[in-house]
Amino acid sequence: MDPAQNTAPNHPLATALYRGALAVALLVTAVAVVFFFIGVGDGSVSSFNLGLWAMLLAVCGATLWAGLVLRAKGKTGLAVVVLGITAGPGLVGALFLLLLIFSGARWN
Repeated sequence: MDPAQNTAPNHPLATALYRGALAVALLVTAVAVVFFFIGVGDGSVSSFNLGLWAMLLAVCGATLWAGLVLRAKGKTGLAVVVLGITAGPGLVGALFLLLLIFSGARWN
């Protein structure tokens, strides 16, 4: 697609939601890739669980790709929904981690 023919809407809220969802989805995907390579290095990723890792990385990559393609075609709302497949669980996990860190509760 020619960049001069970008049909994405310029509504500020849609753009902000898209950029936020894209940033979180990119971060979640990067964390998954880093954990995968750490697991390959220490042997915890084996032939037994390689299929699970492949599926996880494929879903992360597919949601990023679909979000970028949908945004380029002017379907920003649908792009945000697709990116939310990866970004939503990432945000929930991050909030839970912050709760564990700042609550001061004893978990032993």
